[in-house]
Amino acid sequence: MPYRSITNEKVLFRGQNKNQYEGGTYIRSLSGIGDAVFMIRYALPAIHHLPFITLNLGVKFANASIDGKDVHGKRISDNLQLGSGSVDPIFGVNLLQQSGSLLFSGNAYARITSRENIFGYKYGNELHVLSGIDYSGEKLFYGGLQLYYLKTTRDYYQYGKVTRERGGKWVYLVPKLGVNIWDNLQIELSLMRTIYQFVNESQLTSKNLIRINTIYSFSL
Repeated sequence: MPYRSITNEKVLFRGQNKNQYEGGTYIRSLSGIGDAVFMIRYALPAIHHLPFITLNLGVKFANASIDGKDVHGKRISDNLQLGSGSVDPIFGVNLLQQSGSLLFSGNAYARITSRENIFGYKYGNELHVLSGIDYSGEKLFYGGLQLYYLKTTRDYYQYGKVTRERGGKWVYLVPKLGVNIWDNLQIELSLMRTIYQFVNESQLTSKNLIRINTIYSFSL
């Protein structure tokens, strides 16, 4: 259940915006709860000497606002909204291999955009690929380092017209620190630092991201 705070600063020329005719800096900002994601992982039977495999299935809901407005009451552009307006399936697979206190992992998952929102805007699909190593020698704390690749396809607007300034590729270096609250509950803090990005034209991007994850494990 992500909390998002979005601020976009734009420089206006004289006469470009009737609400700020003299020009200058124009700031659009929104904050609140973003689209919630629910994931289920199913662990395949373990096979000796082979990586432990889990299959992931999830859904991204459309609970967040897509009709945020600026200080003049005009709707902010779709790529700056808190939500997407689309309920999307998520598919993934995890591979884990333990070696003493070290845990090697690989993770890939994709989010497929199902439809346009009510304003005719459709967000691009996403592919996430992660590989990492974790140290879990301490009972309370654990830490690790990940390499994270993200690819997004172009968005569409007006029911099918391609948005050329969307879509791109990113590579992040991600150190993380986790805390074992209980045997089946962990909290992770990650810092995502961009080491490579190829972004189509002017897509809104962040060079650094802070992520907090809560992980709860249970058996069926």
